Amino acid sequence: MASKLLPPESEESVVRILLWGRTGVGKSESGNTILRRPCFKTELSGSSLTEKCEMMTKEFNGKTLAVVDTPGLFHTCKNHQELMKAILKCTTLIAPGPHVLLLVLKLGTFRKDDKDMLDHFQKVFPDAKRHTIVLFTHGEPRGEDGKDEKEKGKIEQHDALKKFINESCVAYHVFNNREAEDESQVTGLLEKIDNMILKNGGHYKNELFEGAMKALDEIMQRAENKTFHSDKTLKMSYLSKKEVTSEVPLLPAEQLRIVLVGMVQVGKTSVMNTILRCSEDRETHADRKHTHTQTKECQREEVKIGQQTVVVVDTPGLCHAEIDDEDVMKEIKKCLSHTEPGPHVFLFVLGMERYTEYAQGMVENIKKTFGKGVLCHSMALFTHGDELNRQEQTIEQFIKGNSYLESFVKECKGGCHVIENTDESPSQVTNLLEKINSMVKENEGKYYTTEMYKEAEVRKKISLSVAASSLAGAALGGGLSYFAGGALGATAGTTGGAVVGGAMGAAGIVAMERIKHKRCVMQ
Repeated sequence: MASKLLPPESEESVVRILLWGRTGVGKSESGNTILRRPCFKTELSGSSLTEKCEMMTKEFNGKTLAVVDTPGLFHTCKNHQELMKAILKCTTLIAPGPHVLLLVLKLGTFRKDDKDMLDHFQKVFPDAKRHTIVLFTHGEPRGEDGKDEKEKGKIEQHDALKKFINESCVAYHVFNNREAEDESQVTGLLEKIDNMILKNGGHYKNELFEGAMKALDEIMQRAENKTFHSDKTLKMSYLSKKEVTSEVPLLPAEQLRIVLVGMVQVGKTSVMNTILRCSEDRETHADRKHTHTQTKECQREEVKIGQQTVVVVDTPGLCHAEIDDEDVMKEIKKCLSHTEPGPHVFLFVLGMERYTEYAQGMVENIKKTFGKGVLCHSMALFTHGDELNRQEQTIEQFIKGNSYLESFVKECKGGCHVIENTDESPSQVTNLLEKINSMVKENEGKYYTTEMYKEAEVRKKISLSVAASSLAGAALGGGLSYFAGGALGATAGTTGGAVVGGAMGAAGIVAMERIKHKRCVMQ
């Protein structure tokens, strides 16, 4: 049935359902599961797919289910103004107001972006508790032993999530959209919605919804002002292949040192276990398999694969819901001492999910800490390769359309690679190591060094010095000029003071030029 605004006289027989959440959690797929047919666009992609609010309907048990899908928060293709404009249009579709706000979250994945989304929801919908149900996607398979207990455990391991469930909604429900044919999961949700409507005696009014959108507008605007966005221009690696390719073929290094970095819950530890599983003494390493609980400290393993000794260091994940990135970075820096004299490759582990500003923030954090030279020794490693096979897609198709993701992969000297951690075939590990060795060969055997890290630290301090000197100069110049020449003089003094102050702070860069700079240092 086509999207349309249902007449007011049919309100008694209409259940209006609004899907809400961040991009990439499965809102559209959940809408299709409820409607039991493919109404909303869904596919595996690094970019957001829902561009505008859409409503689709279905007759069910004498009632009309009107399901409205919305563009996700932290959209990868829309700026703040475009996103808010698109979301506000749903007020006409959902008039006179939604009976239920289905807040969609991905079960088993709770990061800073999820926590921020919940915080936003509580601020903009402070009075919507009795109209809110949390819908988790990616539930356990039907018939799984202890299914309910496992799902409950995944929720209760996160304090912020557990608190939201207890304080800010009337119920939660779990979908497994891969089992859309299972009607019991839909009827179970509709029973909860019916009970909620009966208890509330009505719907959430559009006037309240419009007010909430104005509050969200202000919150998102403040957030956007704080968010750093890198240059969208697609760039090649900092050292082109032509510059670094050796004329003499190099044999693989006897020892290959790998550091795994990325956000929490993307599969870094699973990658380590997959590599360990390929070891020649796999029986010995089977007892050292790392658990999938969140890594809190750097973990180092050393195995023999073929003719190489492979050192793998797993690091704590960034974008943690309850730990600041600054504290996490202190631990990640220790990876250098675990890979002395230095790692050959930083594997940026990414999941098959939307590449949002939070993922980009993780990348920028690593680059800021280790310097842009780290990209000479980097590769983007995508986990959950089975998702690509299931959707009959290539990794190029997944990346295409997200300029930030495209740019990042272009910047990585080793490009990208795909792995499936549940596949026990040794070939996928040997293929990954061959690709890493190829990058090391192009780097003429060079690796990331502590000297490069120290240089990055100096540059960061100089940058902070320039900023501080500019502010101090602006304040001093403006103050002196105000007393000397009034308001107009103050403006000129502020500008001049900033320039002079910034120049004084930047003087440190001259000293930096005397450092013999090499992005890749041969040891």
